[in-house]
Amino acid sequence: MNGSTKWRLFKVLGHTVYMTPMFLLIMALLAFQGVNTAQQLLIGLLYLPVLFIGILLHELGHAQMSKKLGFGSSEVMFWGLGGLAINHSARRRTPKESIAVSLAGPAVSLGLGALSAAALYGYAGSFSPPDMLGQFLYLMMGLNLFWGVFNMLPIYPMDGGQATRSFLEIVMKKRRRDVPRLTGIISIVTLVLVLGFASFALRPDIFMLFLALYFGWINVKLIRQGDAQMRWY
Repeated sequence: MNGSTKWRLFKVLGHTVYMTPMFLLIMALLAFQGVNTAQQLLIGLLYLPVLFIGILLHELGHAQMSKKLGFGSSEVMFWGLGGLAINHSARRRTPKESIAVSLAGPAVSLGLGALSAAALYGYAGSFSPPDMLGQFLYLMMGLNLFWGVFNMLPIYPMDGGQATRSFLEIVMKKRRRDVPRLTGIISIVTLVLVLGFASFALRPDIFMLFLALYFGWINVKLIRQGDAQMRWY
């Protein structure tokens, strides 16, 4: 999942942070996509700290909740599709604990987005960025609010999909073996609806299409085979 090559960056709150080469490649592609002017280049470069901060705090939300519940420290990994919080505790999480850990990341993202919105409004008197600092706050607001909401969609293995699976384990105690299959079905239906909406309201790019194919493959596998409880978020 996280690749064989990784660089240790630093340690924060007891959690070790790593980065893979693929993360740098994806960030460069996102930053320089569609850049034609110096102004667009500056805005593109702003995505780098915004994404780094947003992903780091999102994953630390997972890691800290896991630590609070007694599972010890985690590894935070910057990889090709964003970030992961990987916990190596041998103790199995209960469904309620898994839901709490799953939703902690989106909660941090939404909180960060709300704080950025308040800071932007206090700085500019509106939500229109007047300069580069305003643009930074605008991106922090928009990307973190989007990422928080998007991650709560019931698409496995995103946070909402993992929370959905854990919720199904609670309500389907006598049919727990059916939970992976039902989780996969819900995920694929949601994925199709999101892609349908995006094709009309947005302009899906290569990254979005790759993400959809990746999630689709995971959920087809989940429906056919099921899988063990994940230790990453």
